[in-house]
Amino acid sequence: MVKALTAQLQEQMTAYAAKWSGQSPNAQQDMDRKYAWKKIPPKNGEPSTKKMYVDGKHKVFYWCPHHLEWTIHKPSECKRLRPRKKNQDYKNKKATKRQNFKDKKKAYIQAKAANQACLGVDSDEEQDSMDSDNDEGSNRSDTSYSSEGSNTS
Repeated sequence: MVKALTAQLQEQMTAYAAKWSGQSPNAQQDMDRKYAWKKIPPKNGEPSTKKMYVDGKHKVFYWCPHHLEWTIHKPSECKRLRPRKKNQDYKNKKATKRQNFKDKKKAYIQAKAANQACLGVDSDEEQDSMDSDNDEGSNRSDTSYSSEGSNTS
């Protein structure tokens, strides 16, 4: 009895899954046959528009040379007409950003060097003084700010 119920439940689950998982292969073939007319181009001298009864409505279809099928949009409105942004545009923008960053960095380094030259500080002397400060004590602060008494309310 348990095996029979298991088998019956399995059948119901399969049927339910098939019902909601989409269309069966036969239904897909039926749809392909139903809309096969869309792939047939108009012959020379035939109009490039058709009025067809589809899904309970009369619709106007246009032959789209970009899609090579009958569509509901006019060829002049086709999205394939628009130039797509190429990967090259992205690469150019990225290269420009990179070059701008390099230019700004170079200008910063030059300004820093000029500032140090004006102050009379040599970069080697500055590095040596920083190293000696670190040797004396890493907890020592060079600022005159004190947090004592600053929290008076």
